Amino acid sequence: MLHLPDGTTRIAPAYDVAPQAHRDSGRKMALAINRTYLRAAITIDDLVVEGEAWNVRAPRAVITSAHEATDLIVHMAHPVENG
Repeated sequence: MLHLPDGTTRIAPAYDVAPQAHRDSGRKMALAINRTYLRAAITIDDLVVEGEAWNVRAPRAVITSAHEATDLIVHMAHPVENG
């Protein structure tokens, strides 16, 4: 999250996203999302609740947009074998 001088917050740009698929973390996040650490259990609603807690404006719209963009990128990417 970016905390702006005017007191608002917004989601940081994508370059702050660090893929963790290569790490053995037990499929858990380092930080909880709406008190949930297990990645597979985190829902859009959990993200919205977390966004509301951070005072993100229109969190559902922001999260939906980010989810759609990420999904598009994931489906376009071609991971390196054994990389």
